[in-house]
Amino acid sequence: MDPDYELVRAHERTLSKPKEDRLNLIKSCKANLEPIQLLYIDEKDEIRKKIDKTLNEPIINIKGYDGFTHKLWKLEDENVHSMIKKYLEDEILFIADGHHRYQTAINYANEMKEKTGKLDEDEPFNYRMVILANMFDKGISILPTHRLIKKSIINIKDLLNSLEKFFNINEVTVENKNYDLILKIIKEELKTNTEHKFVMYVKGKCYILKLKDEKYMNEFASEHSRTWQTLDVSILHKIILEHLMDINQNNIEDHVNYTRVDEEAIRFVDEGRYDLSFLMNATKIEELETIANAGEHMPQKSTYFLPKMLSGLVVYKMKI
Repeated sequence: MDPDYELVRAHERTLSKPKEDRLNLIKSCKANLEPIQLLYIDEKDEIRKKIDKTLNEPIINIKGYDGFTHKLWKLEDENVHSMIKKYLEDEILFIADGHHRYQTAINYANEMKEKTGKLDEDEPFNYRMVILANMFDKGISILPTHRLIKKSIINIKDLLNSLEKFFNINEVTVENKNYDLILKIIKEELKTNTEHKFVMYVKGKCYILKLKDEKYMNEFASEHSRTWQTLDVSILHKIILEHLMDINQNNIEDHVNYTRVDEEAIRFVDEGRYDLSFLMNATKIEELETIANAGEHMPQKSTYFLPKMLSGLVVYKMKI
């Protein structure tokens, strides 16, 4: 592992509750149950081409509960091992999935060093199971993570009046619970190449929000780079959540939850679990690279990568 994040770059902030949960899990199991996904840069796809020439039949070939087919091969060619090791030596790796698990692994290793007095780098608690994927692999997709808001004192009329300063607002009424139809409307409204658009869903109504001017972010995030300021997720968190709704880093875990399932962002509000939700577009892979290289952090849950390896498909059992 890289506890100082010099060669492994993170692009998201982490939350205390998920880290506590994952630390308790690793203490109980003394094992890693699913890998962290790291991205490397290989524009010519040299590693993948080299690997493909050596593979035969997979040792695991199953359809998972996620609907994807998962295949696992055993790579035994020492020459390919050496080639990969040489190619990636001192290369920057980007965390695609597993920010909380990675920081938890660092915390656990530090705790074990203090507890056991074992400072050897080869101790099993100093290692973490990972998947390495080419950032330019066409099979990798980034999906949006929508925000579910629970804050009972919200006055929707007042919030809309405040939003009008920063966003053009178009109201769409949806009187039935035909989620396929609602999501079709939302996806169509969110389509854009250059604009910053969100959908705020309140029971029975969609409000399409389109940012009037990127310059507003100079006021709320002047300490950040231009790339960070123009991320949809940054605009949502800085202008809407922090400035207009008083939801900040100190209380965000009390008021915000997340879902990658489009329908849940609508249905959970209809069911009264949350007061409203914000649906958004996905972060782009090039934005992730720029942010991570600059040492900046997006708001938590800014990216969701697919495909993901099944939890428990491969386990790293620590012999401690």
